[in-house]
Amino acid sequence: MRVMIDTNVLISAIYNPNSLPAQVVQFVEDAHIPVLPVLSEYIVDECRAVINRKFPHHLSAFEVLLVGLNPEIVPSADAAEITLDDPKDQSILNSAIASEVDILVTGDKGFFESPDLR
Repeated sequence: MRVMIDTNVLISAIYNPNSLPAQVVQFVEDAHIPVLPVLSEYIVDECRAVINRKFPHHLSAFEVLLVGLNPEIVPSADAAEITLDDPKDQSILNSAIASEVDILVTGDKGFFESPDLR
């Protein structure tokens, strides 16, 4: 199973280790079924930028999380059949579709507001 984890979930997991996003990340790390975490280059870059800007003391925790997840890093993709209003969300969705993930874990409401994704 290929699982892409969105930026907001990763940052929430680092910022609040007792949160539901942290539990999701921990599940992906510890899963007893074959789970391959997938992150786009955009997600990794966005996480580093946001953490560096807002929580610079958590940057090393993100790097440790990356090592623990050992994700497949996929290139950011430019095109998809489904369109979202937010270009940042669009980049993540495009990469999820292009890399054929089974699940996209996100808390971003932009994904839930698209009629194409309901």
